[in-house]
This record gives sequence, structure tokens and C-alpha cells, in this order.
Amino acid sequence: MEFKVKEIDIETGSSEVIINKDDAEELGVHTSDKIKIADDEKTIFGTVLTTDELVNCGEVGITKDLDDLKG
Repeated sequence: MEFKVKEIDIETGSSEVIINKDDAEELGVHTSDKIKIADDEKTIFGTVLTTDELVNCGEVGITKDLDDLKG
């Protein structure tokens, strides 16, 4: 599944990935699960947080700690 990356302006000190609850359900992932996100050049791992409001379906929010993946 492909997502548009959206930077969330918070620093958590860890690798948080924010996914819309509907997308998380479709993917079968839950809060606190570890997931891999990759593009053509980089692969990162993050801990899932789910939301109804911070990101839309088709978007994945990354915290400032992971924003080097954004492109």
C-alpha cells in the first residue's frame, strides 16, 4: 500500500508513525505495533499510533524524529 507522507510537528524522542484508523484496520495493524516504511532510497521502522483526525486515509504521519524520509 502506498501512502503520502505528512510531517507531524512534534518531537517524541522515538520513531512514531501515525496512521488513520481506517487504514490501520485495512492493514491489520494496531497501536504499538512496529511497522516498516520504505521508499526507493530508505527504509525505517516505527511504532504505530492511530488517529481519526491528524492524518487522512492514504496518509502516514511521521514525527520530526523520522522526517528525513519525507520527500
